[in-house]
Amino acid sequence: MRELRNHQDGPVASSLSGRILPVLLAAKDKPSPAKERRSVLEAKIRTIHHGSSGVYGALRIAAELRDGGDKASHNTVATRMRAMGITGVSPRLFKVVTTVVDPSASYLADLVDRKSE
Repeated sequence: MRELRNHQDGPVASSLSGRILPVLLAAKDKPSPAKERRSVLEAKIRTIHHGSSGVYGALRIAAELRDGGDKASHNTVATRMRAMGITGVSPRLFKVVTTVVDPSASYLADLVDRKSE
């Protein structure tokens, strides 16, 4: 009984420290598969973003990754970009005007006699 109560020096401690402790320490140093995938994905996102001169956003980068054979949704790419502190740029920062009205223009006569209310 005394060996089980004081297990720091007893047979339980020696069997645990000999088998489990090295495995736990080795697992602690190795990154998880998810962390490895995130780091690889972040490197690819940085490469694509830099290649686009910082213009591409999450949607376009996700499309580029899919074209390259990687599986990543735009939400995952957006989350990683946010965590890295990079953003895409909208090249169009102005309102598009397609028609400029000429105030001195004459209008055609209404040949159908439309009545607007």
